[in-house]
Amino acid sequence: ALLTINPGVTVFFESNYVFEVDGFLTAIGTGAQPIIFACTNGGGWQGIFFNNCENGSELAWCQISGSTNSGVRCLNADAIIQSCVLANNSSGSGGGGIYVDNRNYPGSEILIDNCTITNNTAAGAGGGVLVWAGATGHGIPITNCIVVSNSSGSYGGGVYIDNSSYPGSEITLSDCAFTNNTSGNEGGGLYVNSQSSSISDTLMTNCSFTSNTAAVVGGAVSVHVGANKASFANCTFVQNIADPSSSTSTGYGGAVAVYGNFSFDGCSFNQNKVYSYCYDCGGGSYAGGLYLFGNGSLRNCVFQGNLCQAGSYYGCTPAYGGGVAAYGNLLAQNCIFAFNATTGNNPRGSGIYLGSGGSSIVNCTLAYNSKEGLRLNSGTATVLNSILFFNASGGTQIVGRSEEH
Repeated sequence: ALLTINPGVTVFFESNYVFEVDGFLTAIGTGAQPIIFACTNGGGWQGIFFNNCENGSELAWCQISGSTNSGVRCLNADAIIQSCVLANNSSGSGGGGIYVDNRNYPGSEILIDNCTITNNTAAGAGGGVLVWAGATGHGIPITNCIVVSNSSGSYGGGVYIDNSSYPGSEITLSDCAFTNNTSGNEGGGLYVNSQSSSISDTLMTNCSFTSNTAAVVGGAVSVHVGANKASFANCTFVQNIADPSSSTSTGYGGAVAVYGNFSFDGCSFNQNKVYSYCYDCGGGSYAGGLYLFGNGSLRNCVFQGNLCQAGSYYGCTPAYGGGVAAYGNLLAQNCIFAFNATTGNNPRGSGIYLGSGGSSIVNCTLAYNSKEGLRLNSGTATVLNSILFFNASGGTQIVGRSEEH
């Protein structure tokens, strides 16, 4: 069965009802005449539910608000959502604005484009959007979206994507803005898990992340890709925070934390912060800007004014890496690390902290960082054609074993 809703129509729900679609729904409004789905009471409604539908449904230029069971839910159904506003929806589990579970739907298509996703909440993961992907050759594109002021109780305050069980589902985010989202654990703006699947890279291009907060890991972004690769190009990260509220927690990546292979090209990290208030707990604070646990490269990137702060009490674990803390093989080329800081008990590596692996720092500038510009804890590092100037107020510029040329 096919239901078509014309531009300008308003669908009101007077009680706790669900709009369930078992066939096809085409709701395509216009910019001047959107289609509105909302409730007339203060108790909410149950959202639009695509239940094991075949392909062919589409939502475009719709405004969906006030649902208490996700604005849109797709269970084994294609999710084609374009030019829509999803606002003030909630979920007792995951995906306050949009919830997609296509793990048992091979060949599913997911497209979220030109949408505004705002003020949605989830008790679990994905305050704005949650996607459990199935095997798909279409990939998972989220493009031209504004994701603002969403919150989750665990992972992905703005968006949560998990395609860890299925190969070939490339995740693509482009031209999106993530602002003021919060999560109760990892990924204030975005959380991605694709570490168990093969050929499932994550690509992020021309995205901005501003003033997002995570309770523990990745104030803006936390990505777990394992043997796959997370690639960031021309992205900006400004004033994001990873801020553990527990005295026994360790913070990682004020802006971004990547677990697996990576590349960053033309990205900027400004005034991001990671805190830890751990007292004699074996924790600490890692990377005001970027935390890396894997192998990869930074090219043409700027790290400026980032802060890694640990507790100042005796026995507190140090702060590691004002700009970057890396564990693995790292190539940093044509990058700037300036005015970054590590503070607290025995802070280390205000520009770059290298925890392990083999690293090369090539044609980079490390200047005016609060402690040494570069700290090598373990492994090897080569510094080539680079400038280290007035780090540690003119004191020690490099600490650890290194080869300098």
